[in-house]
Amino acid sequence: ERTHSGRMLSVSLTAFPVTSVCVRSLDLLYNQAIVLSSYIRDKVQEWAEVSQGHFPVAACGEESPMVVPWSEAKEDDALRSRIKWPKLKSPARSIEKALRCYKNDVSRVVDICRQTIVYSSVTDLTESLTIIASDSEVKIRRIVNRMDENYDSSRTSGYRDVKLNVSICNEATEMLGLEQHVCEVQLILKEFFEIKTAEAHVRYVYFRNMRSE
Repeated sequence: ERTHSGRMLSVSLTAFPVTSVCVRSLDLLYNQAIVLSSYIRDKVQEWAEVSQGHFPVAACGEESPMVVPWSEAKEDDALRSRIKWPKLKSPARSIEKALRCYKNDVSRVVDICRQTIVYSSVTDLTESLTIIASDSEVKIRRIVNRMDENYDSSRTSGYRDVKLNVSICNEATEMLGLEQHVCEVQLILKEFFEIKTAEAHVRYVYFRNMRSE
């Protein structure tokens, strides 16, 4: 179901069936994530190009935009060099999450390697879901739809996005033994992204810590 920008997004996608081998070593998970990071970056660029996706960029003057369309950045070396690709989740936060949420089971930490695509409208964001779901090299493990009107946004202090946990399954990742590694892709509307300042993140971390998450 598609709605115009500003309305809630209701989407239902069925995850692919999964037969996986759990990796219970945090060191091994990080080794996998380091290698896989370039593959997931290539994928989000591919998806963004055909779905009007944007990526965050470093500021260049007071009036510079916070995000730029990938369709423009891929043709401009200077602009592309300013893109702020997400870093791996810190080991300290992964350990904290495993202890607080997963009963010490690090195999359930599935967002060490992550990427974000920013969209100007719900229509474009919805289109990206269709594109990702139809990618033969991707297995969707889980979708968390915080844009659903039934989602209780008080759980995330008003923040909303669509979060996908995916695996990249192609010849290269299979040769490297990475086809079962789960990473995270966040699809977020520009209005929400623009309020994700460093100060806002500090407040959110405090909020999350108060909830022991």
